[in-house]
Amino acid sequence: MQTVADALGLSRATVSLALRDASKIAEETRLRVQAEAARLGYIPNRNAVRLRTQQRNVIGLVVPDITNPVVAEAAIGMQMGLEDRSMIVLLSNTFDDLTMQRHVLRQLVEEQVAGVLLLPALGTTAVELERLRAARIPVVLLNRAVPESDLPIVHVLDAEIVGIAFEHLVVEHGAQSLGYFGGIGDAGPRIQRMESFSRLCAAEDVRVMEAWSAPSPSSAIAARELAHRLLGSAEPLPDALIVHNDIIAIGVLRALNEFSISPSELRVVSIDDVELASITTPSLSSVSIHPRDLGRTAGHRLLAALSGGVFDGALEAPSLARRESCGCGSAPVAVG
Repeated sequence: MQTVADALGLSRATVSLALRDASKIAEETRLRVQAEAARLGYIPNRNAVRLRTQQRNVIGLVVPDITNPVVAEAAIGMQMGLEDRSMIVLLSNTFDDLTMQRHVLRQLVEEQVAGVLLLPALGTTAVELERLRAARIPVVLLNRAVPESDLPIVHVLDAEIVGIAFEHLVVEHGAQSLGYFGGIGDAGPRIQRMESFSRLCAAEDVRVMEAWSAPSPSSAIAARELAHRLLGSAEPLPDALIVHNDIIAIGVLRALNEFSISPSELRVVSIDDVELASITTPSLSSVSIHPRDLGRTAGHRLLAALSGGVFDGALEAPSLARRESCGCGSAPVAVG
């Protein structure tokens, strides 16, 4: 830093502030300093900075599977929510395995990260997270609650999501029989959504099609195979399906296309509204949970915890993207 300061006729303090992107430094000065530092091959030692200032700027993002489109979009939103604090995001996948999650969380504690955003693995208990609490590392949960844990969580209410899909299919399209298709059987989201689904069906005297309300992994291939078996059996078709997420719905649509079943015969509304939903055949009607906003809100909530402040933000309300798969629009039946 002294070499850069001497070359540019600046003080070492000014160079230090410019290299840290401090807002009090003029943009022209910041660019001059950073250009000279780059020319000299200067690379700041973040570990040394951390030891000197006692400030940590690494956030752990721990998720079951980053290839899940909702998780990926939430991760993008979360990083956007942390940009104003120049936080570095360290991503780890747990594959919904508790042993892997324990290993990852132990490493994050040893690395002394500033905070953790966690989409918990299935079966996570409050005891599993005690190591983070003992290390005084703030944690914000994303999407999945942990039983008996008082950690803050950012998620959309499952009852609200199911209610939007149910009202559209029953009130607007007149469906009299419904299935709730897919989702991991013992996972909190499916359990809570099934409770809401069953309650709504009972209240409105809508027939629940049990065979079409089976759980399934979050896999388009597995969903297609299950839908294929049902379509090839003697099970009657429901008027409509609420599908647990868009990836599962893509598999269902594929099977319906292969059996030449149109949206007028079986209406489909999914949940999540990821980018792929608009380009399926037919295009997929889906309740949008606005995953990027979900991640951004989680990031802001974690920043509030880090600064000792109070989080006063709110999630964007879920909304229905009306497309062809529920009959809101015309679409050709794709075969094969």
